[in-house]
Amino acid sequence: MKCEDDQHPRPPQRPLRLNASQAPKEEIQSLVGRINAAAKALDTPETDLASNARQNLLLEAKILVASLEDPDAEVWPRAFQVNVALSVDIAGSLGVWDKLRDEEFITLSDAAKWSDATVLVRVLRQLTAAGLLSDFKNLNEPAYALTSLGKPYLDWNHRSFNRFILREVLPTIRDSVEQKCFQTPSFDSVPHNKWLNLAKDPNRAANMARGMRSLSAGGLAVTAYPFGDELAKLNIKDDDIAIVDVAGGQGHIMSDIRKRYPGMKGSIVVQDLQSVIESDPGGKAEGVRFMAHDFFQPQPITTAHVYYLRHIVHDWDDDSMTLILKELVPILKARPLTKLLLADLVLPATDVSMQEAVRDFTMFRIGGLERTEDQWRKLLARSELEIKKIWRGTEPEACVECALIVADEHDQNDSATGSPSSEVTGV
Repeated sequence: MKCEDDQHPRPPQRPLRLNASQAPKEEIQSLVGRINAAAKALDTPETDLASNARQNLLLEAKILVASLEDPDAEVWPRAFQVNVALSVDIAGSLGVWDKLRDEEFITLSDAAKWSDATVLVRVLRQLTAAGLLSDFKNLNEPAYALTSLGKPYLDWNHRSFNRFILREVLPTIRDSVEQKCFQTPSFDSVPHNKWLNLAKDPNRAANMARGMRSLSAGGLAVTAYPFGDELAKLNIKDDDIAIVDVAGGQGHIMSDIRKRYPGMKGSIVVQDLQSVIESDPGGKAEGVRFMAHDFFQPQPITTAHVYYLRHIVHDWDDDSMTLILKELVPILKARPLTKLLLADLVLPATDVSMQEAVRDFTMFRIGGLERTEDQWRKLLARSELEIKKIWRGTEPEACVECALIVADEHDQNDSATGSPSSEVTGV
């Protein structure tokens, strides 16, 4: 893991060509050369450099593909991308993914035991065209095998996240965006109300909980912050509370941290709403204990060494997030060595990737947003906080380590004499 100001910064992003079909042969050959050059960078033993190299190579490959595509021909596939998500969900309901977990392939007749084969073949055709399945040939009937892109859907958590987007986001996201654009608030446009409504429904809460696990599976595992090295500097005792994971769901992140750093001293407490903790779709996480807590209320644990909030900041607008931080800042003031870690995307100011843009746009429905570093700084300044360091790992999210803003001697003198001091703003 590296912090933002290290020698391995985030790889630059470049926008894809808009009128790509007009690319001359010379430009295409140049793009091929850039792909070859990017591929050479893969030959590195450093994990961080290799990860950046793969991302850069992927970007170069997308630019090449865009230069070969017909823009008009891509309009329809782009508009109907939701069909893939729908097909993933339907295939899950019919047991296709579960069957492919143990079998090399699945035949249409086997997949259609509880459905209409003439309908299901069209669903599987969509998944094949999307590269999630491949045609398994040399049989007397249609058959399908799993591809590397389809393999993640063997994980129920990934399928739950897909369903969460389909059911909780897509049906009303246009209305959500328009409410923001034209300032027409409704009861459901208040972020707190959305989450309370979700938490009240056991099925929706369980589906959301599984979906959140999808965001830290496989290559998305939490690596940005070096918990082992950094917490070892804090002189934590065995009977201390080392980490409080605020709104940590079912504790899967902290359970993974505990397993990864078995020598880490102190206990880990995972807090969330009682209804979220009780939804428990995948069994209790090991190595942690749970506490029901609403983070808009005073924080009951005031002596922990680390307060960690993952995928929380992006759920809320600035006013709501300031109220959440309001319950933690007094702890930092009373115990200056306490760490406050906020794990979420830190968007670049320009050249945002498609994945980052999609995640930000999705937050319209929830009531939050993904923030640039400038937006992060302005948000934190509202709570007398600043960015101490931005840590990055192999996952998309960064870990923003916060610190209290320390007024310099000039500011203190201004305050004492009643003179106005300069406002803290983002850089």
